[in-house]
Amino acid sequence: MPSPETEFSPNYVKQAVEILVHHQQATVSLLQRRLRLGYSKAQRLMMLLEEEGFVLAASETGQRDLVPNLKNGNNACRVKNLFSVNQDSELIMDVLGVVEIFKKEFDSVCEKFFIYDLALSEVASCAEEHVWKPGVYVFWRPAGVVKVGRHLTNARKRALEHIRDNTGGSMAGLADDPDARLILFTLKDPEDMHWAAAVEIFLERELNPEIRSGRLG
Repeated sequence: MPSPETEFSPNYVKQAVEILVHHQQATVSLLQRRLRLGYSKAQRLMMLLEEEGFVLAASETGQRDLVPNLKNGNNACRVKNLFSVNQDSELIMDVLGVVEIFKKEFDSVCEKFFIYDLALSEVASCAEEHVWKPGVYVFWRPAGVVKVGRHLTNARKRALEHIRDNTGGSMAGLADDPDARLILFTLKDPEDMHWAAAVEIFLERELNPEIRSGRLG
């Protein structure tokens, strides 16, 4: 079994910290729910967060808490706005940030969508009931958002075609990136497909993907 340091990438650790800070909790069950992890893996991640100084050691009752500088009262030291900074000091949007932007803009219709955050390596084999429905897809990697698109029949199928066809001359390489992810916003009711168009246009403009949609200009 790999050590926690090699099992979890720096970006994955950062995403876990942002989840804990956002909810102001430090529980294994929260990591399980938000990152879709089994208990053992979530526990190993929590132990790494403790070793890295993000959470306190468990109390006698087994409860944990965030370290003081990540609590609400010390905003200067908190993880802010779900952004990170790369070596070139550019703001980079993370996965949770993409979802939060969607929810903030489309709060009144969020219930019309299923939201999936999948490692690119598991997209084709994902057996979730609604992953194949019409909707919007967002390709993400640690350097930022790669592409936004939509399909009015099967969003997952169209997304995978971008990898197959090497859209933009670079997307096939995402298949070899262990940190690459696909965020899917699929519709519960295909009759609401006009919302897919609205979400795609909004996210294309907000996320500024590396590969722009030719349809949107």
